[in-house]
Amino acid sequence: MAKSKFIKLNTEMDEYLKLLREIIAIRSVSTDASYQTEIHKAVKWYKELLSRAGAEVEIISGYDNPFVIAKFLVDKSLSTCLVYGHYDVQPANIDEGWTSEPFSLRIDDQRVYARGVVDNKGQALIHIYSVIRAFRENKLSKNVVFLLEGNEETGSPALPRFIKDKSKLLKADLALISDGEIVGSTPVIEAGFRGGFNSTLQVKTADLDLHSGIYGGTAPNAAHELITILTKLIDAKTYKVNIPGFYEDVDTITDDQLKNNKSIPFNSKDYKDISGIKVILNEEYDVYTQTGLLPSVQITGISSGYNGQGYRNGIPAVASAKINFSTCKITIGAKKLQNSSENLLIRLNQVMLRSIYKSTILMKE
Repeated sequence: MAKSKFIKLNTEMDEYLKLLREIIAIRSVSTDASYQTEIHKAVKWYKELLSRAGAEVEIISGYDNPFVIAKFLVDKSLSTCLVYGHYDVQPANIDEGWTSEPFSLRIDDQRVYARGVVDNKGQALIHIYSVIRAFRENKLSKNVVFLLEGNEETGSPALPRFIKDKSKLLKADLALISDGEIVGSTPVIEAGFRGGFNSTLQVKTADLDLHSGIYGGTAPNAAHELITILTKLIDAKTYKVNIPGFYEDVDTITDDQLKNNKSIPFNSKDYKDISGIKVILNEEYDVYTQTGLLPSVQITGISSGYNGQGYRNGIPAVASAKINFSTCKITIGAKKLQNSSENLLIRLNQVMLRSIYKSTILMKE
């Protein structure tokens, strides 16, 4: 969802929104392999748009989902700006709280709603559309290279290798990440992003689901055991992560950083209204420090037992949770990030000891 200050649509905004509707309608979900057709449809859409505008476009495969490289070359003597964005999105279904079809653009009360509007199709298209217009009108004062990837939502596993292999193709004087937000109507310069990875925790207590009337109270319940483990991850009072050593390698937050973050405009009422939350956790730090400079662990999905219509009185034999880790280490490299994720998974095992004697616990990244 993005807030827009426009009141009356002009020709440029009409044209931009037309394009945005088209790319939003393509369900380029990277976290689910069943959407591969949509992924390639999105790649084709960008290729056609950028080629028509006069860019040199190259589609590069072999690094998970294809990369789209588009060059607007004005003059070799000018500096070059590399603009990064991504065309993949997270899944979305209308029954998850959406008031309209998430892959259909909706404008309501000066806000634009759709999956991908702010992550990242909306921003990337603003940069693309602006460069196209400037290039068309001979007003582009730099060479511009667009790098659009299709695996940002899965952690960009192939991006470091791609950049290393294609460094000449991506050579630039400066880089702009087209994947962020403004604060209200205040432009910002984002100095960095948290790293991250995802893991699945699976608990197995039996070979098959058991009848609760016959085994209830004697057989371990996978859902119960999973919940027991998950409740150990976060301190219920401080909301800090309980994984041993989780905060050891976090960069020290400086007074200047805290002062800067506190100076950024923030309206708690708007924040709550937009998100639908009732309270902001851990108010020891401001929201920007919490979401930008501190690591976190988030449970993003839980699955166990019967979830269909009606009831089935079965004790779940298997339960699983999807867990997202946001890491904070400014100087971390790809290899260190891999080691960091492996270490966190090992340390996570230390909070699972209670269930080991009655369960099989699997953890995969």
